Amino acid sequence: MRFIAIFFAIVIANLYAKINIASFHSPFIQTVINDQNRTLRYEGEVWFTKEPLRIKWIYKKPNYKEIYINNQKVYIIEPDLEQVVVKRVQKKDNFFTILDSAVLVKGKQYKAFYDGHDIFIDLKNGKISKVTYTDKLENKNSILFTHPQQNIPLDDSNFTIEIKSDWDVIEE
Repeated sequence: MRFIAIFFAIVIANLYAKINIASFHSPFIQTVINDQNRTLRYEGEVWFTKEPLRIKWIYKKPNYKEIYINNQKVYIIEPDLEQVVVKRVQKKDNFFTILDSAVLVKGKQYKAFYDGHDIFIDLKNGKISKVTYTDKLENKNSILFTHPQQNIPLDDSNFTIEIKSDWDVIEE
C-alpha cells in the first residue's frame, strides 16, 4: 500500500501542474481489486501544493496512516505501529516526465504513462475527480476524490510532520 500512495501522490501532483493546478485538497475513497476479485477499500484525505512541492496523504480507514512527501524525502507515519519510515525520493525527474506525457484521450479523461503503467485521470467540472490504473501486481486501483478543491490556499500547518519521541524511526 505504501507504493500505491507514494506512486499516486507523485503522479497526481505532477498532473495537477500540467492542467494548471497549484494546490489541491480532497477527501478520497480508494478501491483496490486484486486478481481474485477481492476488494479493499481505503478512505482518507489528501493535500498537494506545487510550489514548493508538498504532499500529505492521510489514510483514515481501515487503518490510520500519514504519508508526507517533499522534494527530498517520503515520511510514512504509522501510529498503530508507533513507527515512521523515512525514504529518499528516488526519481525527481519523473515529475516532469509525467507532466509531459499526459494527454487528453476522450472527453475529460487524460492518460499518462509511468513506470510501465497507464494512468487515467478524469476531470469533472474542471477538477480532478478520479484516477485509475493497474499496478505491477495486476491490482485494479481507483481513487475517487469526493469533494475536490483546486487552487486554494493551503496552510503550512497542513504539512507539518509530527513524530513522537518514543516512536521508532526507520531510515531506508
